Amino acid sequence: MLQFLNVIYFFGFLFGAGYYSSLSDRTGRKRALFLSCASSAGVASLSAIAPNYWTMVITRCMTGFTNAGIGLAAFVLTMEYVGPNVRGRVGLVTHCFFTAGLCLLPAVAYFVRNWRVLMAFSSLSALLYLPVCYWLPESPRWLLVHGKHEEARTVLESMAEANGTHLGEVEFTAHQQEEGPRPGLKSLLGTKERRSKLMVLTYTWCMISAVYYGLQLGVGDLAGTIYINFFLQSIIEVPSTLTAAFTVDHLGRRPTFVTALLGAAAGCFVCALSTGTVRMVGAIMGKFFVTGAFNSAFLYTSEMFPTVVRNGAVGLCSQAARIGGIVAPAVIYLGTALDSTGTYYVVFGLVMAVAGLLSLNLPETRGAHLSDALEDAHPPP
Repeated sequence: MLQFLNVIYFFGFLFGAGYYSSLSDRTGRKRALFLSCASSAGVASLSAIAPNYWTMVITRCMTGFTNAGIGLAAFVLTMEYVGPNVRGRVGLVTHCFFTAGLCLLPAVAYFVRNWRVLMAFSSLSALLYLPVCYWLPESPRWLLVHGKHEEARTVLESMAEANGTHLGEVEFTAHQQEEGPRPGLKSLLGTKERRSKLMVLTYTWCMISAVYYGLQLGVGDLAGTIYINFFLQSIIEVPSTLTAAFTVDHLGRRPTFVTALLGAAAGCFVCALSTGTVRMVGAIMGKFFVTGAFNSAFLYTSEMFPTVVRNGAVGLCSQAARIGGIVAPAVIYLGTALDSTGTYYVVFGLVMAVAGLLSLNLPETRGAHLSDALEDAHPPP
């Protein structure tokens, strides 16, 4: 029953990722982020007062739906704030704040043993995001694409002032989106190249998510206490993120991505073939690499698609990742039912190895200019 709550959460996340990615492309990154944060705080807090199991199922599904827009809109907004020379480092280092929350959770849970109080604490903390969302400027790239040149200029001038410089006379060259239907899934799948990239990326995101959450949910099967195991699985994300932040800029996006995928597969195979301390080391190794893969996947994917469909592409991949999140608890439950934890580690290792090999076909995007229109990404011959 507990694993089903995890499944239903990611089921809600699956549909929320699609909704908020579309909302972000249509109404703006900032508005989608604010709505997601506000609704998440309200809906998630209902789980703390759920009177029975099936009410909890409903509130967890709704929580997954509302949570979906937070990381998605925030990451794309961050990527569109900065230039290509720092995009890799900024995009990955921001994940350290997510890791800080993971590390805080077992400490709070150790002292707050009442699950209702713990859930209320973690849910209502989302209210702290709202002042930040209000203060954040809208993406200048999104404003330009939607013809809001004066608003974009105001945002860029404030950024320049904060950096101790001046914007000066700048002629905006971003493509304004023409009146009529906005680019959607049909536009995203409009060329063989984009279809090929999306097929690889959606599979890879799905498997990364399955392994990432599978390793996190499987801490109870490792030697030691669940609080220490969860903390170690979380704190390892800091060196993983910093390593990926260095390698994406110095080695490239694709080498970093592929190495992380294959490294995570190796860690899972170590867990499958061992017990005790060695399995614990293998799980930490797997978490190190799969975190690097997850972080670089956001950056890598966002650089492959133009502004008009970027959030849609990342959102589609995020939906695929939620399928992985749905699968992970089911695979763990299967391994537990068979009285063989090594079973789910073998499954996780195999799917990650396949993802690593498929990703060898993806293009390198280090230093690439972020295109705004579909025509920029795929100029006519």
